[in-house]
This record gives sequence, C-alpha cells and structure tokens, in this order.
Amino acid sequence: MIVIKRLLVAVFIYAFAVLAIFAFRPSLMFDAKGRPKDFGVGLTEGRSVFALGFFLPVIGFVSYIIACTIQIAIA
Repeated sequence: MIVIKRLLVAVFIYAFAVLAIFAFRPSLMFDAKGRPKDFGVGLTEGRSVFALGFFLPVIGFVSYIIACTIQIAIA
C-alpha cells in the first residue's frame, strides 16, 4: 500500500514537471519555432545538452526520489 502511494506521488510530480516544461518551453530545450532540440553539442544551432529526450528520464528519477523523501519525512 505504501509503494502504491509513493508511485502515485511520483507520477503526479512527473506529470506536473512535464506539463510545466511544455507550457513554458525553455529555450534550452526548444528552438524558436517550439520544436524540441536534438541532443548533442556542435556548431549547429539546433542542438542542446539539455534536450527533451535526455531530460524526461532524469525528471522521472528525480520525482521518484522526491516521493521517497516525502514518505520518509511523513513516517
């Protein structure tokens, strides 16, 4: 039962973070036309180290860590 609550909290945090990213469309992840940038570095303008495809799993991991921390703080 505790694991289900932890996962629900993590999913809500993840969903909120992803919706916030798509709502604000930061220039680190999106180009001027609103399309996601490719991952990488180089001389071309359409690349970023903070690409969306790389950042979404990181948000998932961080949201789960936050949910675990919340569970520990409550218990």
